[in-house]
Amino acid sequence: MDYDVKVSDEEFEKAKAFVLCFPEYYCEEYEDIENEYSECESCHSKEKTNSLFYAQPKGYIKKHENDYGFAGLDGTGELLLLPKLVEKLKKSGVDKKYFQPIISKSKKILGYTFITDNILPQKSYIDENYKFENQCEKCERINMTENENIFYFIPKRITEEGIKNLKDVNKTYEFYDEYREIIISKKVAQIIKENVPYAKFYPVILDNRN
Repeated sequence: MDYDVKVSDEEFEKAKAFVLCFPEYYCEEYEDIENEYSECESCHSKEKTNSLFYAQPKGYIKKHENDYGFAGLDGTGELLLLPKLVEKLKKSGVDKKYFQPIISKSKKILGYTFITDNILPQKSYIDENYKFENQCEKCERINMTENENIFYFIPKRITEEGIKNLKDVNKTYEFYDEYREIIISKKVAQIIKENVPYAKFYPVILDNRN
């Protein structure tokens, strides 16, 4: 299910963190180069490795190489942030360690994808549009899948413990449709919001139901 979530200025200010929505724009990967993950053979959950990802220097990337923006890689769940946007984020105090280059075959840096070793505590991020699927007996990862019985958007939440552990770029403990979710801080979201007109976010609000 695809949700179109409009966030008011009040809701943006209230949020503790954000999930950056996948954009309409895409960039193409190479047919003869597979962007590799470390994948569990049993549950197929995937982790980004230190290997650089590749993309073709055409289409969105070529047309917008000097713009602030981002696009999705067509074969994976990763985002490609254009160099100008990443430079803006770095100049605004976001550590360069959170960005890994995406390159062409000629080794030109076309953009960057988010990376982080900051994994939020288990059950600190709550997305009720997903349900528990299993804990893999082999890798012990917790896998969540979309709850097809829920037909409306439920706000994403984070516990006090999760907030205490937030950095500028974070990963969820749980795997959603085989990948960890990237959670960005309000600072990162604000910079992107100010510079990319088409950027959309899912706000992550404090879980104060207990």
